[in-house]
Amino acid sequence: MALAVMATSCSPEDGRNGIDGKDGVDGANGTDGADGEQGIPGGDGNANVTLYTFPGHTFEAQNQEAVRSIPGLTEQEMLQSTWMVYLKKSAGSIYPVPGYGPGGFASYNVHYVWNADMVDFHIDYIEGNFSGQNFENIFIFRIEANTVVNGKPSAKIPSGLDLDNFHEVANYYNVKL
Repeated sequence: MALAVMATSCSPEDGRNGIDGKDGVDGANGTDGADGEQGIPGGDGNANVTLYTFPGHTFEAQNQEAVRSIPGLTEQEMLQSTWMVYLKKSAGSIYPVPGYGPGGFASYNVHYVWNADMVDFHIDYIEGNFSGQNFENIFIFRIEANTVVNGKPSAKIPSGLDLDNFHEVANYYNVKL
């Protein structure tokens, strides 16, 4: 005895789709592609520039000094940095040190020394015929050397930058007050 089964459809259209099944297991990762081309170099940054802001000082007489300290630096870090000091009047004028204060009546100088774990800045009123000059703030820039050549720091300070002009220095290094 032979049995034959035959399926036939009366319509040429497919029936409805069933419910989607579960996703399968992810395949193995492919190999990494080749590295891309070198990008365009970025501009110089200010990662090696720090501005320290201190309370000001009133210089009452010649040979008086204001001492401001920056902790947490080694002697090597002090020696391999360029330092710039400025005095700011409450009216907004800023004077470089060494240099003359308001009206050119008083002269100021600065020296710094390493003291255990800090750098001490001694800002001296060295000469003049005017006492009682009150400064609202003392600003100290530190520019770390990028390289040291023959034992001397070589920081990124362009030849055209006016180091006597606090605002020009701050703008160049993108330092905000």
